[in-house]
Amino acid sequence: MQKNCDVVNLLVATDRNYISQTHTTIVSVRANLQKCHLIVYVAYYSDEPINVDVFKTHLCSDDQIIDLPLPRRFQRTKFAGRFNEAIMLRLIAPYSIPDDIDRILYLDSDVIANGDILPFYKRNEVNSNALCGTREWLPWSIDPSFLSPSGEEEISPYLNSGVMVINLRLWKRRYPDLSSFLSAARSVPKPNALDQDILNWVFRGNKYSCGDDKYMRFCDKYHTIHTPASFKAKKPVFYHFAGPHKPWQILGMPNYRRIYWKYGRKTYPWTFRINLATKRFLYILLFPKRAILRRLKRID
Repeated sequence: MQKNCDVVNLLVATDRNYISQTHTTIVSVRANLQKCHLIVYVAYYSDEPINVDVFKTHLCSDDQIIDLPLPRRFQRTKFAGRFNEAIMLRLIAPYSIPDDIDRILYLDSDVIANGDILPFYKRNEVNSNALCGTREWLPWSIDPSFLSPSGEEEISPYLNSGVMVINLRLWKRRYPDLSSFLSAARSVPKPNALDQDILNWVFRGNKYSCGDDKYMRFCDKYHTIHTPASFKAKKPVFYHFAGPHKPWQILGMPNYRRIYWKYGRKTYPWTFRINLATKRFLYILLFPKRAILRRLKRID
């Protein structure tokens, strides 16, 4: 079994539309990881292959990128445009990861690390819980069917699934194969947040919420409003850019854009896009009439 102090295992799930964002997540982890090797497992759907070699830039020579092409196990009609289908990969990826790996850090592609991740990764609570993460504070993320008549959560603590340390040994002990896990997943009553609801339901009684005030800051306005002040980390390890507005959008999250682009500017093809956008802006600024004529010719 690998020693946690020597190797950090990272799981990310992506598709062709989120290559740059996933790369940014990986680069941020590597930048904040000292004296450890990083092994990254990249999960994607086998019918939409991607080239994982693009993730190797800005990694150390001893780091590894391992691709996990996986089949689709969930109906596309359930997503209805609300979610990226790649989020469901985290549910089936553990069964393609070698059995000698004890724990693995899962991060969404809209999460970056901006501090030492080892205290979170090496928490002792992971030894006795299948999932170790931070609490979800949005009230509408928790489906009413998960609540008891008194209003208490029957699956407490309800974790946000964007940042988790997964104990693969306990996961596979509870659900030895993919078929048993999928059977349990289908029993979730009216899942609202899909993968998040499924994980919280099937691992109820076997998960732990740790240090919300230390580890993660939700960057969207919805979480900011509903998160208690005592749980808003001043110097968090992870920044989760949840919600519809993202820092890579033109008008998205101006307060946190600087933190995101600290790592995003290093990745491909962000660098190409930034340079191209800069050249276009300077061309319009210096030659406005010529730029307008070129635009009119394209329209014609």
